[in-house]
Amino acid sequence: MQFNRLLLPFFLISFMQLSVLNAQDLHLNFGIRSGGSILFHDTRFQEVPSINGQYLTLKEVIWERYREVYTWENFVSDFELKNKVIQPRYGFDLQVTYKDWPVVGIVELLSSPSGYLKPTYGATLGFGKVLYNWDTTMTFSFLAGYKYVIDQGFGTQTLLNSIGDKSLRDNVSLGFNPSDPLDKKHASLVVARGGVGKVFGWDKRWTAGVDLYGELDLTEKSVRFSRMTNVGAMLWLRYRL
Repeated sequence: MQFNRLLLPFFLISFMQLSVLNAQDLHLNFGIRSGGSILFHDTRFQEVPSINGQYLTLKEVIWERYREVYTWENFVSDFELKNKVIQPRYGFDLQVTYKDWPVVGIVELLSSPSGYLKPTYGATLGFGKVLYNWDTTMTFSFLAGYKYVIDQGFGTQTLLNSIGDKSLRDNVSLGFNPSDPLDKKHASLVVARGGVGKVFGWDKRWTAGVDLYGELDLTEKSVRFSRMTNVGAMLWLRYRL
């Protein structure tokens, strides 16, 4: 049984429990976030039909024109294929806590780690806490838990942005739109996050800060060999509703 199948029922039940708790003890924080991430997708490019098709076409053209053998290694070198993608990220989130319990629920809409023009929808449930310094002007936060994501950029954008040579990437992108080339666009992740913030405003409802985070893809490689594992840093601004 996949690990995510064990976690998903716990994830859903916990959110149902939060929904029946006393509303006045719920704490909501709405935030905007901006930063960047590195996606370590670890794709086996030659096993992706749309990429291997590009290679076979080029191989045939070179043989017909120059009678030279064009190897896969030549293709990887010329296109500068890489197994990581660096992208800017931005979006919104809503964090939910109850009383002073060390449990945090988060729903978010962010740009994809595969391409900043595509959205990623996520929901996180984990153990976390915001700690304040002695005069409550600085915060220190941490979170560890389970995250479910639907990444609309995973697939075509992942492959295109893995081509290091920009001119070749632009050429390939013309008419390159395979359907789900890396299979499933959703994943279960283990997430860890930590950061610092500064409280401000006359009513102390605003906080600004920075987070460092890491997300590990739990999907079995027999289901999808490419990973959604990523790390990054985000600047954020939150308002306590």
